[in-house]
Amino acid sequence: MTCWLRPLLSILGLSGAAAPVTMIGMFLGLSYGGGLIIQEARSGKLPAREVVLSLSLMGLCHSVIEDTLLMGMVGGHWSAILVGRIVVSLFVVIGLRLVFQMVPLTVLKRYVYA
Repeated sequence: MTCWLRPLLSILGLSGAAAPVTMIGMFLGLSYGGGLIIQEARSGKLPAREVVLSLSLMGLCHSVIEDTLLMGMVGGHWSAILVGRIVVSLFVVIGLRLVFQMVPLTVLKRYVYA
């Protein structure tokens, strides 16, 4: 699955190393994916920008399958919920990537990453 999504993740500013943990967080939940991101960040395998972008994507677009099913059970149409949520999340993360590219890494680490 990460091989299919790798081109999209590169548009979002995420490398192949961040792809598996980001996808786990999106589809299986924040606690498991967030724990994996924290472990990768502490080991130094992921740069600060990728950690922040990955956590942002997981925060906006977590538990995609479960939330879509839940909202569908209360009357929402699955395609509008699923597609709308993913599209809005992608645009927000692309915007964050553009902003973070303008911010020096020292400022990002001091105010956002720490």
